[in-house]
Amino acid sequence: MKILSDITLFKDLNEEELQEIFENLGSKDFESGRVIFEEGSPGAEMYIIKEGKIEVRLKRGDLILVLAELKKGDFFGEFSLVSEAERSATCIATQNSTLLSLSKENFWKIAKKNPKIGMTVLKNLAEEMAERIRETNKNLETYFLINQAIIDNEQFRKLYISAKKKF
Repeated sequence: MKILSDITLFKDLNEEELQEIFENLGSKDFESGRVIFEEGSPGAEMYIIKEGKIEVRLKRGDLILVLAELKKGDFFGEFSLVSEAERSATCIATQNSTLLSLSKENFWKIAKKNPKIGMTVLKNLAEEMAERIRETNKNLETYFLINQAIIDNEQFRKLYISAKKKF
């Protein structure tokens, strides 16, 4: 249960409340290279990494973009607790991994029984989402400035045009 107290999603919960969540977790083992879920698939549970490493990826054509490399104590798939949206990325075990899972059904069962747990987790989830949006905005600004510099630089434009003609 110690692992839960270190997870930002469950911060501000007391021992008894963490125990309530812990009792509703499942456990799943994934061998290295195994897909946990794919982008576009329905989501019904979130995961906490008890052991191992997970890679979060987007695939666009032949390109694979690694969004994050997660380790023990990290969590992912948490949006499935509050949304019916499809998974936004693919998650793959890059080492043999043991994951704890919290289903949407169990989360809402806990939240109805103890609204303080539900509100605390939802508040923490909102904070996590806000931080991710801030980080995404920083990345977009950086990419915009890099692209603007390339557009404004005649040598880069010529290089880009000549590279496109070769292919």
